Amino acid sequence: MPARQCDVLQVSCCELESEVTRQCEAVVEAVRRRHSELLSSVREQRTRKHQAFADRLADCTQTLHRTTGLLQFGIEVLKESDPAAFLQVLLILFVLF
Repeated sequence: MPARQCDVLQVSCCELESEVTRQCEAVVEAVRRRHSELLSSVREQRTRKHQAFADRLADCTQTLHRTTGLLQFGIEVLKESDPAAFLQVLLILFVLF
């Protein structure tokens, strides 16, 4: 009988090892899937943030160009020697802004 019990114990240990291996492999696979999902999420966030930054940069660049143009126009207006023309330009500026 001890030989039979030894065989049963051996089979039982082999089954336990197989079950532990199977469960560990399932855990490793779940971690790999989650890792992939997290990396995908990080990449999507990076893309969204990069696009938001690019949009904001374009807005700032456009504002800078408009401001520069207005400043250059203002410099030219200040050079105007005719007071009536100067006042007409100022009136136009007030209407625009």
